[in-house]
Order: sequence, then structure tokens, then C-alpha cells
Amino acid sequence: MKKLISLVIVLCLVLSFSTGAFAASDLANTKKQKGLVLSDFDGLSPEDSLDLLLKNGLKMQPVYENNRDIAIETVYAILEGMRNSGLKVSTFNYTQAVELSNRVFKIVEIDDKYSNNPSKASLYTLQDSYVVGSWNNSYINYNCYMYALGYTNMYVDPGYFSTGNSFSPTAPLPSVSNIATLIVNDLNALGYNAYKTTTKPTSLSSWEKVICVRRATTDYHVMKGLGVNNWYHKPGQTNPLNWKYTSPGYKNWTTEHSVNNVSYSGDSTLYKGTIYYIRYWSKTGPGPGVRSFNDNLVK
Repeated sequence: MKKLISLVIVLCLVLSFSTGAFAASDLANTKKQKGLVLSDFDGLSPEDSLDLLLKNGLKMQPVYENNRDIAIETVYAILEGMRNSGLKVSTFNYTQAVELSNRVFKIVEIDDKYSNNPSKASLYTLQDSYVVGSWNNSYINYNCYMYALGYTNMYVDPGYFSTGNSFSPTAPLPSVSNIATLIVNDLNALGYNAYKTTTKPTSLSSWEKVICVRRATTDYHVMKGLGVNNWYHKPGQTNPLNWKYTSPGYKNWTTEHSVNNVSYSGDSTLYKGTIYYIRYWSKTGPGPGVRSFNDNLVK
């Protein structure tokens, strides 16, 4: 009888320990499954923000693994964009940065502190542009470069049409001059004569078009001209905008934007420095050959 009682006690202790261990394991798993919220990054430095994401499963593409400083700045801009809009929408045009944004979006939830509040957001008025038309969900499918060239179903970088590869998947963004060269090469592949210049055109012929490009550390941005004094652009996955000024070089470009008919200030990324203008026209149209038009053809 004593042996039976002892056996029952042992079994109870085992079951109690197992249940406790299982409960502790469940709690740990629950905490792990909860994931990160945007407020978890409050007060963290850009570097610590990246490290927190890496500890919670962020897998970066080679271009960011090989360039930690670029990764830190890009991730910080992504988190700032989420804070400012309360949305998981990228203002990046660089396809690698958009992919990194999507990976961060899957890990970080927007908590109540930063959740989208249209009534609050609507108090912001765009400073440098006007919204063109109304929101369309298709805007998430193409970036500034495709908008400038008239495509509405592709999200690609300069170089795509001439090489199929766009930018290197392991190296940082090319210089703005090299990006402009890639655009010229793309236009050539698409059937246009084109050349790049740092001088803003004072006029355009009836058969001629113009776009321009500027670079930030983590991104690039393209505008298109309807004439030489009327410029349009599309920040990443957001609504097309009409630049308020007659010259793209009037001031630095920011990432302010409009989504679903509500305007947002954007993140702190600035496109600044040299602007390259790309002038182009159809090879089969009335315009001249490039060399007779300008001796500075970039091949």
C-alpha cells in the first residue's frame, strides 16, 4: 500500500512539473509569436533598430548585407515612413529598398500609437506638390521610373530594358550620372534617341520629351516634364503628384506623398545634389539623329 501511495505521489509530481514546463513553453512561444510593434523602436538609434529587426528574423538582400551603413539608413527611413503615415506603403522607387520594406512590414505591426488616423493626417498639406487625380489601388504596382516612361504595371529600375538586370544586386546604388546613362540606354532599347545633360532645357521641340533623375543615399527619384516648366512625379507606391515649381532644381526633393486621398509628410529622406535631364524622341519620328542634335551622346 505504501508503495502504491509513493507511486501516486511521484506521478503527481511528474505531471505537475510537465504541466508547468508546458505552460512556460507556451508563454515563451506566445511572446515570440507576438512579434514586434512600431513602438518597440521608439528611442532606439538607427543601428539598434536594424539589430532588433535582425534578431527578430529580418533577412536582408545581399546589397544590404554587404553594406551595413546603407542598410541602417534604409531601415530607419522605412520605420520613419511607417511612423509618419501609419501605413505599410513604400515611398521607395529602388526595387531593392521596396523589397526590404516589404520584409520589414511582415515583421513589424503598427500599434495604436502610430495607427493610421485619416482625420489627423488630413491636416497635412503637401508643401512641394499637388495631388494628381484620386487614389487608385493600381498605384502600388509601379514606381517613379515607370510613371515617367508611361508604364503602369511594372516596378523596375533603370537598366531593365537594356540589360534586363537593372542595378547590381550586391553593390550600392550607382552614381546619379550612371543612373542617367542607364536611362539613356533603356530609351535606346525602347526605340528612342536620347542623351543626358545637367542643363535644364529652356524649350522642347514638338517631337521631344524630357525626364530628370536625382539620387539620395538609399534611393533615386525620376520626374517627367510636360514641357520644361511643368513637372510630374510619383513617390514609390503612392499617388502621382504635380511639382509646384517650374524647375526640378528649385529645392531638395522630399518623400511627402498621398495615399488613398490623404496626404503625408513622408520620411526624412532627401533627394539632393546633381539633377540629370534626359531628352529623348522617337527614332522613327520627325526628330534628327542624336549626333546631329548633340555631340555628348552617351552610349
